[in-house]
Amino acid sequence: PSMSEATLTGADFKKQLREGNPKLGLFVNSHSPTVAEQLACSGYDWLLVDTQHGPMGYEKLSAMLCAIANGGAKSMVRVGG
Repeated sequence: PSMSEATLTGADFKKQLREGNPKLGLFVNSHSPTVAEQLACSGYDWLLVDTQHGPMGYEKLSAMLCAIANGGAKSMVRVGG
């Protein structure tokens, strides 16, 4: 039985990558939780919130990560230097 993306753990996600299963995603430079959730609902497997080049602070980042989870994608964060 295949696991839906919404219930896929991070470890399972990485295992699928190691097995050669491609995953489609985007870097998000917007500071909008609404945009992040819309992208997460659009079928992407992962979204990377780019805090190195994006304008979001910690509170906005938290809201964006919640929005991505609500949309069913996995989230990653690129941290500023």
